[in-house]
Parts: sequence; structure tokens; C-alpha cells
Amino acid sequence: MHVKSVFESVCSLLWLFVSIWLLMTLSVSFAMAATQPRPQDDFYTYVNADWLEKTPIPEDLPGIDNFTQVTLNVNKQVWDTLETLRKATSPLAPYEKQLLDLYLSYNDIEQRDKLGIRPLTTELEMIDNCKDHSCIARAFAELEKLGVGGPLIIGVTNDAKNSSRYIATVVQYGLGQTQAVLVGDDDRSQKIRALYQEHISNMLTLAGFNDGKERALRVINLEQKLAQIHWTPAQNRDPQKTYNLFDTAKLQQTLPHFPVKDMLSVLGFEPELDMVVKQPSYLVALNALFANTRIETWQDYLRMRLIAEHAALLSSAFQDEVNAYRRKMGIAGKDMPQWLRSVFFLEEKADMLVGRVYVEHHFSDDELAQIQKIIQAIKEEYRSAITDSTFFSEPTKVQALAKLEAMRFYIGYPKTWKDYSALTITPDDLIGNTRRIALFDHEEMVAKLNKPVDPDEWLQAPTMVNAYYQPSANKFMLMAAILQPPFFDASWSDAAQMGGIGFIIGHEIGHGFDDQGSQYDAEGNLRNWWTPEDRKKFNAVAKRAVTQANAYEILPGHYLNGELELGEILGDLNGLHIAHRANLRMVKAAGSTNENELKLQIEKANRDFFEQAAKVWRSHLREATLLKFLEIDGHPPGKYRVNGIFPHLDAFHDTYQISPGDGMYLPPSDRLKIW
Repeated sequence: MHVKSVFESVCSLLWLFVSIWLLMTLSVSFAMAATQPRPQDDFYTYVNADWLEKTPIPEDLPGIDNFTQVTLNVNKQVWDTLETLRKATSPLAPYEKQLLDLYLSYNDIEQRDKLGIRPLTTELEMIDNCKDHSCIARAFAELEKLGVGGPLIIGVTNDAKNSSRYIATVVQYGLGQTQAVLVGDDDRSQKIRALYQEHISNMLTLAGFNDGKERALRVINLEQKLAQIHWTPAQNRDPQKTYNLFDTAKLQQTLPHFPVKDMLSVLGFEPELDMVVKQPSYLVALNALFANTRIETWQDYLRMRLIAEHAALLSSAFQDEVNAYRRKMGIAGKDMPQWLRSVFFLEEKADMLVGRVYVEHHFSDDELAQIQKIIQAIKEEYRSAITDSTFFSEPTKVQALAKLEAMRFYIGYPKTWKDYSALTITPDDLIGNTRRIALFDHEEMVAKLNKPVDPDEWLQAPTMVNAYYQPSANKFMLMAAILQPPFFDASWSDAAQMGGIGFIIGHEIGHGFDDQGSQYDAEGNLRNWWTPEDRKKFNAVAKRAVTQANAYEILPGHYLNGELELGEILGDLNGLHIAHRANLRMVKAAGSTNENELKLQIEKANRDFFEQAAKVWRSHLREATLLKFLEIDGHPPGKYRVNGIFPHLDAFHDTYQISPGDGMYLPPSDRLKIW
């Protein structure tokens, strides 16, 4: 897992995950198309049948979709650039030299094999030397600085109730498998736990520890106990329940068996600190579990956390074990090539260095004006939809419009690049480089507490094939890498652009008005701005969306989790409705004055729009990864994002003449929209 710091990787709504399987959380599917169905029965497969049939899952990946295909293309461009820099005879820019040296250190396999586990000697000895629980707690903090998360982590985020400042935040953490697998009694959970236990044993044995099986059993038993007290992913979506103000004294009172001030000191915080605790009941239970668990068990747990975080950076034997574990888990059929692992490593550890190289070598600003035009069209349509809404009262609409007008938009890449000049990176010290990067990122994070909030901060690099909305800042970010087919092409029709990048933009703006984002005001503060009656109406729509999702069987016996996926479902409903409205407005503005001709133009534009939007979510995913996503990820599978969302639009039914009895038919009384 990427740690930048380790805290930020957990508290940024998964924004910084760069492993390939998380890049595919936006869309998942798993069945090859044998025949093309009618659009009235299965629109997703009707549109994507050819792609589904001709695009198998690569053996080294957990799945394939548009986001992954573009990511692979972007990573190949980055790798080609690194190879060019490696062969360059003229001096490199300082940031290019840093990135190249990190790349070279990762690819020095001979040196890695020679060193084995020795680069982790300092940390392993620190764990070995712990003789009491206070020492173990301090070790949690020492390892967190290096990107290794224990059962709780303390970091810094924007204050949800005072968006002008940063605040320390305490979060549950520390599991090597999903909570559902660790606590589940079903056959699948038991099988995965057995594979995980075997993996722990193998890793500890490779590191030179005897009795690997016994140690692994202790570790997994401890992780199961941690999982039992963790809040679920769905519970963690509630911004009110996860905002609990503490100070140092209250945290110490909640964790009497932890040396709280010592841990804060190790992490570089002041001894007296205001903070937000995300899961208070978890801390209470953790305190008892911590004291009642033997020192030796915590030591084995920390050894495994340390080794697992660095396994892909050690000798080939460790990498081979990681690869074997992925194959046994059904995540991949063969090992990922070294060049691709290299780029993912660089994006994980120094994403803005990679982003800068990518932008300066491979990205053009030529089409940003067209993106701005699409954003303005989507924003105008939101303004119109909110103004014209008869569903909500005037006071709520006034506040919604104020939020929309205050929303800030960032496209492509940061105008000021992150300064890495104080960071030392050498071509012959891989683990040393990762230590220094982790400390650099951690110290930068802690220093935020004494600074005003940076309104222009980018939480993802331009190489991420993604867009995101940040509710605590009321801002929308659209990364450079997503501004290419099959999401956007300046040569496409207006309708296809609206169905592609327009739908994505509408979706992200829609997060400002989903079940979570709607609780933040125009300034990004967690504050109720709805009238009680309007919030009741909104919640009723949300409840119906959850019920519909919960009834969707994605695999035999496996259903969607509407409570977990609600935000994305509402984002899709908002985004599709608004992007379609914008598409229709553009057609009418530029269309024929002849009524019959205009009708045909609208029908063609609707088809272009819906079919391009359906192409966005096409994908294949291995069953093992799909089931893991259902446990932890808030994005519904791609097929549901088409077949479960598009029928909510009357225009979709009209365009494809969908009638009762058709697979895509949704009764008008069940069609949902927010505005």
C-alpha cells in the first residue's frame, strides 16, 4: 500500500492508491459476450459486445477496462521517457535526475538479491528490542513515519468543520486482508485466510525467522480480532459519525495503555494537540486488545507489516512469494513485467515527479479550452436544474446554487510543481530512498498543521487516469491522463464528448450533492444547509437507490452493497441526468429549424451520448478481484453503472423504444433523480 504519508493514503477516500487493481475500481465486469443482445434488454452488452469478446484479461493483471488500458499506455510513455533519460548524454533537470535515480535503484536486481532482508535490519532490531507494550506503541509511530501502518495511524487532513485549517486525525488501520474475509465464516473467507496465513509464514521464513507457521497463526488471529472491532467500509462513509473532536488528554484517557505523548513526539507533533478521531469505539476496543495481547504477538505482527510493505523492494525471493500469493488468490495468472512494476513503484513513491515528467514530455494544453467549455456547459445545466427544481424548497436551492458557484475546477496538472529539492535520492540505495521519501512526505504532512490550507493542493498526480471531487475543499480535479480516448477526443461529436468526459465531469460535480458531499457547504465545511423537509426528501431518494442496488445480483449469491456504493450511484444519477441535459441543449442550439430534422438530430445525439457513456464502463475482472471489490470499494460494477443507471432517464427509454417486458425497462415510478 502506498504511504504518502501512510496516513494520507487512508484518509483521502482512496485517492492515492495506484496499484493496478485499484485503478479498476471504477468499473468491473466478468462475462464475455457470446452474442449481441438487443439494446432494450442489456444495453451494456449491446454497446460493448465487440470489445468484451476481443479484449481478454491480460494474464498478469486482475482485470482490464478503459482506465487500465489508458493507465498502461501512460505508464509505457513514462517508461520510454525514463529509458531515454537513462541514455541521455546532456545534463538532466534536477527532478529528472531524482526520478531516474529512483528508477535505477529499483531495477538494480543484483544489488537487491545480494542484500536480501538486510536493508530492514534497523527496523527489525527495533521491534526485537521491545520488552513492553509502551515500546510496541512507540514502534507503531516509528514505523508509521516510514510508511508502515499499524493498528492506528495519526495524520493530518483538512478540518471538515473548519475548512480554513488542517487538523490531526486518528484512523483505524492495520489489516492485511479485507475485514469481511478476516471475520467471515463462509468457505471463500476461510480459503483466503488459509492462503494469507501461508503467505505470512512464507514471508517470515524468508526473513530468517524460525517457526513461521506458529508466528503466522498468531498474526492472523490478531488481525481477526482487529477486524472484529473495525468499523465497516459503509459505516466509515458517514462524515458526521466519523468527526469526533478530541484533544491529547481525551485521547490518552481513551487509550490508557498507550503512551500517547511519546507517540505524538515520535511522529513530530506537539504534545498538546486537537484532533479528529474517526472511530472512537474502535480505539476503546483497541486499548483492551492491545494490553491483552502478548508482546511476542505484536512483534510478529509488526515484522509482517514491515516485511509486507517492503517485500516488492527486497530480493527476488520476496518478489517471487508476492507473485505466487497473487496467483493463488486468483488475482493474476502470471507475474507483472519488471518495467511495469517499476513505473507503479515510482508512481507510488514519487507520484508528482512522475507526473511532471509525463506532462512535460507527453501532454499538450491544446485541448484544455474544449474541456473548459464542457465544464461550463455541465455547470450551467446544474444551475438550471437546481433553479427549476420543484422537488426542493427555495432556501435549499439557494444554498445549493451558492455551493455550485463557489466550486473550483482544476484541469490537467498543478501550475506549481511539488518541490523535491530537499530530498536525497541515489541510484544504489533502494530501501534508503524509500525511507527518505516516506520521512519527507511525513514531515511535509505534519508541517501543514502550522500553515493555512493550500487551496490549490493536488491530492493525485496527473498520471492518474481519474477525476475527483474533494468535499472539504469544494473543488473538482481532472487529471491530464484521462483527457484522451475513450474518455475524450476533440474530434468527436458534441454528443460523444458529453457521453464520455461530460458524464465523468457531471458525476464528479454530482458528488457535491450526494449523500456525503451534500453535508458540506459552499466553503467545504461539514454543516447542514438543508431544510429538514428537503433533507427528508433527499434521504428518501437515497434509500430507494440503496434498495435497488441491494437487489442487483452480480454473481450467484453475491449482491451489491447499496449502503457502501450509494455515493457513486447518486454521482452517476446526477452526472448522467445533467450531462444528457447539456447534450440536448447543445443539439437544440445548433440544430435545424425544421421540426422533423431537429427531431432526427436529437435522436442521433441521444444515441451517440448513451452509447459513448456505456463505453466508459466496459470491463472484464477476475472473479476473485470482483468479490474483493464488493467488500471494500464504493464503486458499483461497470455493468450496473450502465444497466442500473441509464433506465432512470425517460430519454433513454424513448430513444431505444424500451417497453414493459424489456430487460432495461424501469417503471416511471421507480426512476430516480435528485433535482
